[in-house]
Amino acid sequence: MVRSLHWPRNLATALAFSAASADAAEKAKAARQVPRQCNDLTKALLDLEDAVNAKKPDDVKKAIAKAIDIANAAHKDYNVTPRSAKQ
Repeated sequence: MVRSLHWPRNLATALAFSAASADAAEKAKAARQVPRQCNDLTKALLDLEDAVNAKKPDDVKKAIAKAIDIANAAHKDYNVTPRSAKQ
């Protein structure tokens, strides 16, 4: 199944420029990374969906771990505190 994964440039730019203490080169690099990270996370979630539908618990655990790793890496890149940590 082919899935289209397109993220608008204005979203990428908005997220990239919220990165703390980044100079122009880092901002440009971050702007290019945001859509890639969003696509990677979407693919991981689609893999999770496939594993759940196939009723494969080991694959479900792997897909969840992969999605969490991608999300945590993105949070670290943009100096964002995940909601689960804000208590």
